[in-house]
Amino acid sequence: MKKLLLSFTAVLIVLVFTCCTQIKEVFKGDADNLKGFIVYAGVEGDGNGTFIYAVSPDGSVKKRLTTGVRSDNYPAVSPDGKTVVFSSAGDDYKNRLYLMNGDGSKIRQIAATENDAELASWSPDGQRIAFLDRSSDHVTSIYVINKNGKGLKKIVSGCAHHDSYQYVPEWSADGKYILYNKINTDDKDNNPECMYLVNTDGSGEKIFGGCEQTRIDGNFSPDGSKVVYYMERKEMNYNRSDNMGVFIMNSDGTKETYLTPGYRPVWSPDGAYIAYTAADINYSNAIFIMYPDGTGPGRTETEQNMYEDETEEGDAIPLQITFDGAGGVKDPVWSPDSKKIAFVTETSEVAEGALWVADVSGNSPAALVKNVLGRSRPSWR
Repeated sequence: MKKLLLSFTAVLIVLVFTCCTQIKEVFKGDADNLKGFIVYAGVEGDGNGTFIYAVSPDGSVKKRLTTGVRSDNYPAVSPDGKTVVFSSAGDDYKNRLYLMNGDGSKIRQIAATENDAELASWSPDGQRIAFLDRSSDHVTSIYVINKNGKGLKKIVSGCAHHDSYQYVPEWSADGKYILYNKINTDDKDNNPECMYLVNTDGSGEKIFGGCEQTRIDGNFSPDGSKVVYYMERKEMNYNRSDNMGVFIMNSDGTKETYLTPGYRPVWSPDGAYIAYTAADINYSNAIFIMYPDGTGPGRTETEQNMYEDETEEGDAIPLQITFDGAGGVKDPVWSPDSKKIAFVTETSEVAEGALWVADVSGNSPAALVKNVLGRSRPSWR
């Protein structure tokens, strides 16, 4: 299918990198509230250490939140915008979990686990935090802790994965369950990686959506009624289009529907769109935006039949944000008002990882800052 390309060629947007500021007024009179700011992990110019930063969506204000010699990464801002949870490693290179106020003050350790404590997520009410304890052999455990640092509890043990890429624990919209991935070791012949649900106290673990195929990276809709995820069939049939890609089902595990090729789907906060990552027609990674039924936002194009000369009318296509030769465009993050998307990319024109923002139409992507850690997804509240 011929797709709408909003690509950068030889001439890129001029990157405007703003200087760090500690001015309280730029935070609208509330220095410890990060509402509206994008929080990310980045590297200083000298390359000594990684730190947590906040930047405004237009790039005009940038603030470094952490200092010192630690390696800080994986930030997640609380729903009220006043607290950041992040991971940090000391001289022993072991990540522990920390909290800090939105202005970077009162950094305190809240959890240390056997391996690396990281990839944290907030409960919808902002009172609890779920996070992974990741080992070097692709096996994790899941913990839940209260935001005051009390009540640390391991709720899942021994989540084995096929590769080192693991996923943030996903809270259900009502805060009662956590959705996560692990290999189903009961299926010795297939060993699929599947989605599981568990109560936040660790009870009632169950497979979500079946485990005859690989289903991973589930993401609840804002109203909690549906889950969007990536699925890959065990035995592919090349006469069908739904061998792998983005699927959707009801939150009770019924009515599985194929949407589109791609992976890493993320709902917009208003539930109107799903953003995801996929290859464009030039085989570069791109961010796509679609409606929850798999169609594009109101645009159609013709597609060429690969065996014939004539063209035929195609389906509505997703909008697309793409870069020439950009293998690193990934992990879209929505703005709170669902009108913009932030993402990190490394292109042939921009050597360092850069944080970009584009509006929901896909128009006018702009680079905000450089030296961003691509493995540490930004947080936007």
